[in-house]
Amino acid sequence: MDTQLTIADVLNDLNEPIGVGDCVEHVTKPGEMLLVVKGPYTTIMKHTVLDVRDKKGHVLRVLLENVHRI
Repeated sequence: MDTQLTIADVLNDLNEPIGVGDCVEHVTKPGEMLLVVKGPYTTIMKHTVLDVRDKKGHVLRVLLENVHRI
């Protein structure tokens, strides 16, 4: 059985943090690629967030715990 690894799999295995330029997917929007444009950073409320751009060009702030690298 052949197993195909992606760059995302390798970076996740190395515990490389998600950062600017990475493509991520939000848990509520599976299959939709989001591009990280800022972050991760901590808000005043002590949440770790990322700013991501969707395919329509909108910039959204998402919790780091709700995304994974694709």
